[in-house]
Amino acid sequence: MKMLMFLAAAAVLLAVACGGNSSPAAHRAAGGDEGAAAALVALPTPEEQKALSVRGEEVYKKFVCGSCHAPGSDRQGLTGPPLGKTAERHLARQKGDELAVRRWFWSHVRNPEAHPGIYHGDSAYSAKMPGYPQIPDEELRALVEFLMTKR
Repeated sequence: MKMLMFLAAAAVLLAVACGGNSSPAAHRAAGGDEGAAAALVALPTPEEQKALSVRGEEVYKKFVCGSCHAPGSDRQGLTGPPLGKTAERHLARQKGDELAVRRWFWSHVRNPEAHPGIYHGDSAYSAKMPGYPQIPDEELRALVEFLMTKR
């Protein structure tokens, strides 16, 4: 476990030293996973999860996600799917792989067209989610943890 954390930290330091995240998000070329694997190399500790999820709720509000997505299970007449149980649904899709779900959330928020959710194409939801490449990586990491609390 300590070796994994050391390797993750070394990978992050190497990416920063090489300018891996120095350009604005809007100008970064989209990769197959929109940078999720590089940004999310390991699961956060429980303490990190808690702190990030609190910050993630602020990001949810900052980017006005609640104008389309209700935070609970009730749709509340909004145009996008509610977030309640969203992590649970995606954990089932990913056979319980917590890191894979986090990476999917990351990729989906950055580029929903390339990484569609389970409601993609469902006529019950009238709005098409835009991509959010402008969300800074640290804020997106926090938003992902907030989404992971929706079980």
